Amino acid sequence: MRLQAGQIIAGRYEIDTMLGAGGMAVVYRALDTKLDRYVALKILREELAADEEFVRRFPIEAMAAAALSHPNIVSIYDYGQDQHIYYIVLEHVDGSNLKELINLHGPFDNDATLGMALQIADGLAAAHRAEIIHRDIKPHNILLTSNSNAKVADFGIARVAKSGTITASDSMGSAQYFSPEQARGGYVDHKTDIYSLGIVMYEMATGQLPFDGDNVVAVAMQHINDPLPDIKSINPQVSECVIKIILKATEKSPAKRYHDIEEMADDLHQALTDASGNFIREDNEQGQSTRWAQDDSPHDFDDYDDEFYDDPDYNNNSPDSPPSPEDKKSDRTAILVGVGVGLIFALLILLGSCAAYNRFRTVRITPPNVVGMTYDEAVNAAQEVGLRITILEHIFHNEVPEGYIIYQTPTTDYTNMAPGSQIQITVSLGPSLYTMPDVIGMSLEDAKALLEELPVDILTLDEENEADPGTIFRQDPEEGTTIGEGTMVIIYIALAIEEAPDDYYVLMPNLIGRNQAEAQALLEEADLSVEIVLFDESTTFANGLIFMQNPQPGTIIERGSVIGFTVSTGSPLPPTPSPTPEPEEYDDPYEEDDPDDPDTDTDPGEDDPSSDPPDDPDDPEPSPDPYDPGDDPPEDPPIPLVSRTLTIALWDVPEGTEAVFIRVTRQPIDGTLSTVANTPQYVSAFPLDMLIQGNGLVTYRVYSVVDGQAHFIRAYEINFDE
Repeated sequence: MRLQAGQIIAGRYEIDTMLGAGGMAVVYRALDTKLDRYVALKILREELAADEEFVRRFPIEAMAAAALSHPNIVSIYDYGQDQHIYYIVLEHVDGSNLKELINLHGPFDNDATLGMALQIADGLAAAHRAEIIHRDIKPHNILLTSNSNAKVADFGIARVAKSGTITASDSMGSAQYFSPEQARGGYVDHKTDIYSLGIVMYEMATGQLPFDGDNVVAVAMQHINDPLPDIKSINPQVSECVIKIILKATEKSPAKRYHDIEEMADDLHQALTDASGNFIREDNEQGQSTRWAQDDSPHDFDDYDDEFYDDPDYNNNSPDSPPSPEDKKSDRTAILVGVGVGLIFALLILLGSCAAYNRFRTVRITPPNVVGMTYDEAVNAAQEVGLRITILEHIFHNEVPEGYIIYQTPTTDYTNMAPGSQIQITVSLGPSLYTMPDVIGMSLEDAKALLEELPVDILTLDEENEADPGTIFRQDPEEGTTIGEGTMVIIYIALAIEEAPDDYYVLMPNLIGRNQAEAQALLEEADLSVEIVLFDESTTFANGLIFMQNPQPGTIIERGSVIGFTVSTGSPLPPTPSPTPEPEEYDDPYEEDDPDDPDTDTDPGEDDPSSDPPDDPDDPEPSPDPYDPGDDPPEDPPIPLVSRTLTIALWDVPEGTEAVFIRVTRQPIDGTLSTVANTPQYVSAFPLDMLIQGNGLVTYRVYSVVDGQAHFIRAYEINFDE
């Protein structure tokens, strides 16, 4: 059953897309909705869920695998059952796998093969210390992060599937990496992982598999019977140490392989500095190790299969011939002495091993920060806390000096390293420096062909110059300058110089105070054209007269240039005052008639000044007549305008913008007109600052001019009172 995008598993994991499918499971990328991160959700196939033994062992094995924590192991976050679906939630590694890398870049060089194998061995060592065997080591199960850090995936799944549900067709990919004891169905322990890692190394070193066939049985028989094909005949560049490690790891007899994965990791580490391989021990026929190991006590790596290796060499219980009675008698004394001495030494070793083993299982180390150190400094720092240093690769770096460490894996964030584990480092070769060649006088094609050999960026600029058109007349950096990777190289290509005719430039006429017809005639006479005509109010110029222009009068411009001007729409009307009530007319008995005023009553019997009482000097100044309107009341002072700068950025206008102008799109507020500098602003550079004026809350619409056409950009609402 294939899950659909958007489907929720266990109320938490939302299916996104399928990443791949295998014989035992289908893997999806899913979103952990609780922690908001992507995970790899492995959904085990339905036939496994129907197996009673699988159902019984699944939580036990999944819990054991989830306990593994190592930078070279894909972490298991969760496992469980949702109705009939059994799932395991793993770390999502956003990268490729080793199989894809081999297909693209195989065969690898010696350092790459050793470095990758060392990372896999470190991950397997952590699993073997936890008594977990992988059983399915192959390039498909080695995931690679973006910085080429290897992570072993699918721990625990092979043990869960041991119930016999895997068919021959399902196992074809794995059969090419099977150990002989796996192919025979015999006893399987940690040494089967060592064999499979050796096959993976063979594929990395040669770019091809040692054994292949039409079916699983054919491949399995080759693993059991056939010697490994000669590596040198496939890739002569493989070093002796790599060949010896592969041959020892892929011995048919488990007794002749490495005693444990840590021993193999030691040889991989030493091979990075010693290509001879003389340090690698020869075959051990009796399955005994002459090198010290952290724990030589037997481990029950596999408690579900009580069969032993189907290999007489491994059991060490096949005598060559029965001894004679004389031999037994003569050797009896020596045997008793040897047994006594051996028991004493065994007791001492057992006590020491137990103490070392307990200390090893409980101590966890945080790696030191070795970034920025030299190799020797890093080795000393690692040894102080019981760790080792492995050089993963040397690369050029423009900032880190030669010999200093650029990266390390794991970082100091990882706090669970076991004693003796390795810190992998990347060491700088220093900046990749080059000498800038001379490209003056070359064509652009020739210069690019020369500069393509350097890891630089090229920028070309065209300029008028006296040099031959199409040739380079200037370069930056100059010849002989030391440059590094990523340097920007600017080369200048000569263009022919075009001399302007005598009448190429004209003087911008003065259009201020003229109407549009007069302006149009002046512009046509100067071989200029109108691009933008705007209209706006003016308190100075009458309706229909031009009061602003761009360019300004007297400016020297190219013939054929386009210009713009603003035409006045007249002065804004002042606010209409409220009407003042007229006073009632009455006859003032003290008002003197004006003989020249026709409206004045000249009847001598009325209003005779001789009949007026004389002025009393002590009388106060008469009060003003409240009904006398007197002069017109003064108008309210205009509300002052506030100036603001409106900044137009490059990304605010469409490509090809030649000018920007603004229009007021809102009615005046409270009877006071808002004005704006409405002349077009010709674009020379961004940001473009435009002056606007107004008061209160006003909305402005900004337009750009492209090919003589105005285009609305956006509206700005500005509160001048704030």
